[in-house]
Amino acid sequence: MLVLSRKVGEEIAIDGIVTIRVLSVERGIVRLGIEAPRGIGIYRRELYRRIEELNRQATTAQALPLVTALRSVRLYTVAPSTELPSVPLVEESSMAIDDRPREH
Repeated sequence: MLVLSRKVGEEIAIDGIVTIRVLSVERGIVRLGIEAPRGIGIYRRELYRRIEELNRQATTAQALPLVTALRSVRLYTVAPSTELPSVPLVEESSMAIDDRPREH
């Protein structure tokens, strides 16, 4: 882990495409401004962990509890009348080696 000290107005560059700027420090609260291309997701850690958990649930859960969870964190808007398709689950152990998803 890289640990840096920055003053208000100073910046940190990440890979030349993400810039983090210290906007203010007041009463122990640091406000940061982050500039990044649209394709890069920026989330608070606790929200990102929730998204990860919802993604894990999506691979094993029925659609209704997942939609309810998504509505509760207000990441996506899904109309109450939306019909979601049923997706059959495939046990990984029953897939042939050539059928398994490949990492890129």
